Amino acid sequence: MHLTLHLTARCNLRCRYCYAAPHEGGEMTWETARAAIDFGVKTAGEESLGVIFFGGEPLLKVALMRQVLEYCGRVAAETGQLFHFKVTTNGLLLDEEFLTDGLTSQVFVALSHDGVPAAHDAQRVDGQGRGSFDRLLKVTELLLRYKPYAPAMLVTTPETVGDYAASVKYLFGRGFRYLICSLNYGVEW
Repeated sequence: MHLTLHLTARCNLRCRYCYAAPHEGGEMTWETARAAIDFGVKTAGEESLGVIFFGGEPLLKVALMRQVLEYCGRVAAETGQLFHFKVTTNGLLLDEEFLTDGLTSQVFVALSHDGVPAAHDAQRVDGQGRGSFDRLLKVTELLLRYKPYAPAMLVTTPETVGDYAASVKYLFGRGFRYLICSLNYGVEW
């Protein structure tokens, strides 16, 4: 069983294809997160319970993530419930502490990255319209150093489909061995 915790609607990017805009409100509380975990534990039975941290940008709520991880650790110790954890992130807040900390390092990380600069920066921009490609160069090195099986999640749009092959080759060349490639179905092709 998998349980997705939508921690926040806020995001530090304004991706042009984002379906979660306008990026305000929607803050999950600790009480809601705990109730969701309790429900998941009751429902999972003997299966491992997958907890997926999602947003907006879930790393904006890393303190809440830590509370959830600590709570799940206590539940596991008391009940024998197995857990596994995943976060999908744009990577801008991903740092060495998150990847090496005894608590957060157990989280499987999927990085949203659209490939070559032309494709990535065409869609994955900040509030000022600036691309985020350059800010991810060190992040990808760091991520793959600690989590070599982390996937890159690539979204292709009608504007970037011409860069698709080059983007896949680029991400593979950076060291990603798992690519999750999606089409933006929210627009006309």
